[in-house]
Order: sequence, then C-alpha cells, then structure tokens
Amino acid sequence: MENAIIYVGGIPKKKGPPLDYKTVYSLESVLYYYSQSARIFRDGKEIEVAALSGIEEVEFDQPFGNLEAFYTDGLASLIITMKGKVSGNLEEKTLRYAGHAEKILFLKQCGLFDTSPVAIHGADVSPRDFLVHQLSPLLELDSAGDILVMRIVVNGSKEGKEQTHTFEVIDYFDPKTNYTAMARTTVFPAVIAARMIANGDITDRGVRFPEQVITGEKFKTFAAGLEKQGIALKHSVV
Repeated sequence: MENAIIYVGGIPKKKGPPLDYKTVYSLESVLYYYSQSARIFRDGKEIEVAALSGIEEVEFDQPFGNLEAFYTDGLASLIITMKGKVSGNLEEKTLRYAGHAEKILFLKQCGLFDTSPVAIHGADVSPRDFLVHQLSPLLELDSAGDILVMRIVVNGSKEGKEQTHTFEVIDYFDPKTNYTAMARTTVFPAVIAARMIANGDITDRGVRFPEQVITGEKFKTFAAGLEKQGIALKHSVV
C-alpha cells in the first residue's frame, strides 16, 4: 500500500449554532481528541501533527455537499499494524460541517481547553470543566438525529497496475429503535464479529486487531452482516 486516508465523522442531521455539531457520546472525549496530537504516517514514517490542522474540503453528494476534514488521533491500532507496510502516507481526519474547526480553535486559543484550575471569586475552576458544563446542554442531539459519514481512499499497485480503492459508508439515526448512527456503526460491527467467532468463521485466538482478522472472505461475511443491519458499504476501484 502506498497511501491511505480515512475520513470519518458523526454530524447532526440538522446543523445549528453554536458549533454546527451535536454530541452522540461524551463531550469530554470529543475535546480530548481535539486536544491531542495526531499520529500519522508520512513517507512511511510515523510523525505527529497538531489536532485540528490540515483542514481540507471533502466533496460529498447532496444533502451534504462539502464537509471539512482535519487531523485527529484516530488511526488507533493501525499505527501498530501498518508499521512498515506503508510506503507513503496513512492519515485519519475527522469530518464536520464547514467552519466547525475554526470555532473550536477559537475556544482553544481562548484557553478554554486548559485543564489546570484557575481561581475565580474564591473558587478553583478548570476552564475545560466550565466549557463542558456550558456546552453540554447546547450540544444535545435533537430528534432529527445524527449521520455517520465515512470515506476511505487507498491507492497502490497490484500486479504492476496502479489502483485506487474507495470505500464509503453513510448511515442515519434510526427513529424506530432510537439508535444513533454512531451507535449503529460502532455496536453492529462488534456484534457481527462476535457472531463470526461463535460460528467458527473466525478461528484466530489471542489478542488480535480487527484488521488482522477480518480479511479476504471473512471481510465479505462481515460486510454482508452490516448490510443485513441496513449499513451499506460501497466499494469502487479505479
């Protein structure tokens, strides 16, 4: 593999102030990823870049149009399993509505991401705790729900020919079950993998990462399981 980039993010179906974002899990976790350096591979070597940097526009079909993408530390186990296997770049970027990163950077530059308490009227208050307290009720997901948007672009050569593979998943909040798109695309893959282990489709033992186990025909079984849950995985090759 020469290069791969993962674009992924949860966005509200209905955008609105103050950040054009709604939380579907812990706001503290969101701010953590906005604060930590992102580990990526560049020219085959692991480096760190600042979170919220590398902002670019990524075009999707309507109703999304152009979303913005920026670095976050989301490669997880790929930092381990892909070491020595990438000749070019391997990156992960979070997707949000355009303008979100600028608003977050403004809050960060104002010192509201700081965790060290400051004395205010005789009380010690952490700026980040204050920010979470103020933002949490404003960022609660409304009845319109959320959308999970993911695109993975991988290129390299196979049998001497250059190829670019694009994988895409777009999933929506399910009002019938009240499952968020983030929950659906997080929990159902884990359930499918557990069933594959129970059915004997996965026979690997020990501590293994998903990308080490769900490959080849097993990936086809996994993708079929997602489709049964209404999660469509599109794949194209150029």
